[in-house]
Amino acid sequence: MPSESPNYFEEPLTRFLDDAAEATPTPGGGSVSSLAAALGTTMAQMSAGFTLKSKKYEQFHEAVKPIAEKLARAHEMLRRLVAEDIAAYGLYSEASKLPKDDPNKAEQSRLALTTAIAVPEEIVATAVAVLEEVERLVPVCNPWLLSDAGVAAVLCEAAARAASLNVRVNLAMLENKDDAKKMREQIDAELDKAKQIRKRIDAELAERF
Repeated sequence: MPSESPNYFEEPLTRFLDDAAEATPTPGGGSVSSLAAALGTTMAQMSAGFTLKSKKYEQFHEAVKPIAEKLARAHEMLRRLVAEDIAAYGLYSEASKLPKDDPNKAEQSRLALTTAIAVPEEIVATAVAVLEEVERLVPVCNPWLLSDAGVAAVLCEAAARAASLNVRVNLAMLENKDDAKKMREQIDAELDKAKQIRKRIDAELAERF
């Protein structure tokens, strides 16, 4: 069995950075992408939180509260996906070590590949979902926090694009090329959606400052 990965959210940040910089497989691009999206999400959460704390923007509280709740759920999911990406590589590593004549090798390899695709797909989807909430937040946000909301948008779009690379490299190993093509098209659609949302947010911010 693979050795258990550290819980990086209970370690100093430098532990994750140092481990990611090492010439070891994990944490790799998927985990880094998820962490980047989580960091972006925190900036949207901060923007929402300050708005909710201020009586000056009380007329926006009803609109901002559900946004803040969705951002909190996305944040927790992204933290979980940091670890799940590491675990996905562990499945791949274990499957690759099985002898060719092992009766479980084909199924274990299939499971490992499916997981290696599904985890970064979820990172992409979650980052795009955060972007959607940021777009809803900007018009009702404390204006002093708009730059932080903008940081959230930039980081989450970048994280979605980064995670998509992990999807693509693993799709190349799928035997069913029609399935791989369909999944690539779905990822492309998600990335285009992210790009368009970020552009609309940029345009809104440009009008505000």
